[in-house]
Order: sequence, then C-alpha cells, then structure tokens
Amino acid sequence: MGKTPKLIQSIERSAVILEIIAQEGGSARLQQIAGISGIGKTTVHNILQTLDADFSHLRQFRV
Repeated sequence: MGKTPKLIQSIERSAVILEIIAQEGGSARLQQIAGISGIGKTTVHNILQTLDADFSHLRQFRV
C-alpha cells in the first residue's frame, strides 16, 4: 500500500488561513479566522505575523 505523506502542520494551517481570507474577499478578522478554522487565536496571529513579515515583498503580485 502507498504511504500517506507526512504533512507540515504550519504550512497546512497557513494554507487554511489564506483560503479563509480569500473566501472572505481578501479581508478577515483574527477572531473570524480562528472561529472558522478551529485554529487558536494566538496561532492565527503568529502565522499572520510571519506571513506579513516574511512575504511582504510578494504584495506586488496579485494572487
């Protein structure tokens, strides 16, 4: 049988958060993201801070 690939939780969570933001028209509150995703508010905040700091240079591109 095939092995299930090991997934990186932080990347999975980041993808979920970005998907929620996209579904909400590009803007969503932390509380809203946490409620929809089931991810803790502190974790959502930390992921958003990381994405903002690490990928701010990507803002010039439209996703």
